[in-house]
Amino acid sequence: SGQDEPRPYWLSTSSNALVRQVLERHALTLQPVFESLLEGGSVARELDDSVVLDEIADDPNALFSLLVFSGYLKARQIQGDPERSPPYQLSIPNLEVRQVYATTFQRWMEARLKGHGGSLEKLTRALLEGDAETLEEQLQAFVTNLLSYQDTGAVDPEGVYHGFVLGLLAAMEPAYRVRSNRESGQGRPDVTITAKESGKPAAVLELKVARKGRKTPTKALAEGEKQIRERGYEAELLAAGASVVRAFAVAFDGKRVWVRGVERAKAKRGKR
Repeated sequence: SGQDEPRPYWLSTSSNALVRQVLERHALTLQPVFESLLEGGSVARELDDSVVLDEIADDPNALFSLLVFSGYLKARQIQGDPERSPPYQLSIPNLEVRQVYATTFQRWMEARLKGHGGSLEKLTRALLEGDAETLEEQLQAFVTNLLSYQDTGAVDPEGVYHGFVLGLLAAMEPAYRVRSNRESGQGRPDVTITAKESGKPAAVLELKVARKGRKTPTKALAEGEKQIRERGYEAELLAAGASVVRAFAVAFDGKRVWVRGVERAKAKRGKR
């Protein structure tokens, strides 16, 4: 076309159904990408202007082309190697479209919870109230239902973690900021949840993987608790205006979840 920026040709209610369906299908594998996008960042991708609809459900690359040409992502061309297709920097164009993504992932997480008696409202309340017992129940409902929808061999522990963070990000923003430390060398980064308004509770989660024969749930929880204590999250969060810091160590093996509340200085006592 000779244009530097691909232009959307349709953005309508009728397109939402297809976009939501495909996003939900790829929620686990594309979590890091959409976490960055929902945080206001951008990602580099190549685009194909001859998208075949039959390929979209199974091809994440085709999905990005669909999202650009249907107006759900904005593409800015980046100068690159002329011998290759020029990459584009993709970002969410506006708040209206961001809401489509947020409600899609929130609905996806709610469906995973409700399937086994869970509730997104109960989960987020447990996080902010320091209720480790209820948080464990809700996370167990999420994981159990997630595995019933997916081929269990295709859902690794990292995928379960990714889906959880993406759902929280969609459900708790904009009142709360949900961030995961993707730079962590541990492979299972920590998650912080902070309110935009000062004087509200904040939460920290350290997620660990327990594998039968390699690491017991008790050991995984102990590692998570140790990291929370050593990293001193509460000082930073309290200085930023949090009224109290709720801290949790979470261990999971893809099928089972265990949560331990970690008592912090200056924090009110939770159930555990």
